[in-house]
Amino acid sequence: MSQQPMVGCRVPSSWHEEIIAITEATGQTSSEVVREAIALYLKKSKAVTVRSRLDDLEQRLNKLALLVMQ
Repeated sequence: MSQQPMVGCRVPSSWHEEIIAITEATGQTSSEVVREAIALYLKKSKAVTVRSRLDDLEQRLNKLALLVMQ
């Protein structure tokens, strides 16, 4: 069984805070978020990003909230 290589780097605190916010909002691990970011950079992934998924979910939640308030 072959292991995947480990890649690590230091990032600004503000980036780390954003990564943590994404993990809390999506339920992904920080490794999954960073892996997705690298995949997008290397054009190995679809352009559907965490941000676009969160924006879509937020819009759907707002529509639902409007329905509930009626």
